[in-house]
Amino acid sequence: MTKDEFLKKIEQEAPNIGDYDIETDYLTKAGFVLGCYYNEQGKIWHIYETDERGIEETIYTAESEEEAYDMLYELVMIHKWLNEDEEDEDE
Repeated sequence: MTKDEFLKKIEQEAPNIGDYDIETDYLTKAGFVLGCYYNEQGKIWHIYETDERGIEETIYTAESEEEAYDMLYELVMIHKWLNEDEEDEDE
């Protein structure tokens, strides 16, 4: 999916991903971010997650925007599922 399709889907579904934010344009040093950005120098898309200290871990690299946003969506859905699992344990 494209970036616009991804953003529309996320807006419609409004997944509960806990403390995480979603970043679709660049690599950030903020904590608890699921993100995607295009590395101009390497000509590759990076799908990443940051920890509480803002340290990035690249989860996946992709060659196209569509592949990158498909994978970011999958990462968001994993976090949604994990968050639902934690909520179930708290009950």
